[in-house]
Amino acid sequence: MRPARVLVLEHHRDLREVLVEALLDEGHIVTPARTVEAALVAIRTAGDSQLPDAIVVDAQGGRDLVNSVRADPRCHHVAIVSLSFAFDPATDADVDVRRPFRLDEFLAAVARALDERPPRGPASHPSA
Repeated sequence: MRPARVLVLEHHRDLREVLVEALLDEGHIVTPARTVEAALVAIRTAGDSQLPDAIVVDAQGGRDLVNSVRADPRCHHVAIVSLSFAFDPATDADVDVRRPFRLDEFLAAVARALDERPPRGPASHPSA
């Protein structure tokens, strides 16, 4: 099984570095992004085989990224893990991790999101 590709959008540098390191320790290929714009560029310029399998987003700043990913047919297989405070409005994430969280909770949420995502390949459309 190939390592999962995970894009991490977190504007707080220290937290981003901790999340990236934890994911690398789990064997994932990680792309860090400080801004939504940087994350969108990484997705738009990726070849189909280089697209992320999962995206970790800060719910406060990641809503635009989530909406773009959900609207992109190339990204139908991408799982989204949202990092949010209890008072944040829900995003269209597959898994929500409430802050504050422990690293083991975060890694378990990423693993669950990866396990539950649709397979790579063309999006399937239900027949009418």
